[in-house]
Amino acid sequence: MKTYYQKNKKRILEYQNRYYQKNKKEILEYYQKHKKDKADYQRKKKKEKQYKRMGYFLTRRLTELNKTQSWLAKQAETSRENISSYSAGVYYPRIERRRKICRALKIKLCDLENIANQNS
Repeated sequence: MKTYYQKNKKRILEYQNRYYQKNKKEILEYYQKHKKDKADYQRKKKKEKQYKRMGYFLTRRLTELNKTQSWLAKQAETSRENISSYSAGVYYPRIERRRKICRALKIKLCDLENIANQNS
């Protein structure tokens, strides 16, 4: 028994071709837009991974030093909420703040950057 598509394949393909020719410009614009959206999505995912890696490292380093987020917030001259956001991987600190965090955690800035950017 043939399916609907098998029975009407020629008619369906003709319709698709007519539709494509009629709306070619709109279809191409749609695909270009979604190609751009896909690139933006991949870039966003890459940043999220970077934030998570840095946050995991901060949490691990604080545990090694037996210090709290409040202590790090005082050392880095910021709020505990900011440190919590960095540790959770929600936000990524600016360069000035990263320098202060590195100084407080006794690590090099380049080490922190390498950890955040590995496998990117």
